[in-house]
Amino acid sequence: MELDSHAETCCTGANCMIVEYTGKTCNLVSYKKNNQNDELTDVPIVEAATAYNAPTVETYIHVLPQSLYLGNVIEYSLLCPNQMRHNGLIVDNVPRHLAPDPTTATHSIYMPEEGLRIPLEIQDVVSYFDTRTPTTQELEDCKRVLLTADTEWDPHSEQFMMNERAFNASRPSILKA
Repeated sequence: MELDSHAETCCTGANCMIVEYTGKTCNLVSYKKNNQNDELTDVPIVEAATAYNAPTVETYIHVLPQSLYLGNVIEYSLLCPNQMRHNGLIVDNVPRHLAPDPTTATHSIYMPEEGLRIPLEIQDVVSYFDTRTPTTQELEDCKRVLLTADTEWDPHSEQFMMNERAFNASRPSILKA
């Protein structure tokens, strides 16, 4: 599971299993917007699940509602940090070696409702954590936790911009260097 701050929506790959189809699809254009050959059409919007072996040795099923399924295209998944934050998760994607005062919260994803912290690793400049396709037995027996909200996700909603502007207007001292 790689964190991708440029991804507008979580994209699940072959390390995930589809739990439910929403009946909706979308078309994707890669970051090479001028290259029409990079467009994927009718990409299903799904609820997907992946297995995470926590350092505590417990296996969790991470569920990603409102994700794009690209399991036939990519082996890994791309996580949209803001989509996870929108679900109440605390995502700290600053690598520990670059943090001014690293703590156990640094370079991790924290799920307050579960009390679960996922430590992140780094490869090159990409933050990630390992997951795998869950077994049918794990889907039935292991604790499920939501990485993203099960409400409809609209990354193009103007509400994000309006919320940020309202916050900045209410606290102008934060904007001063």
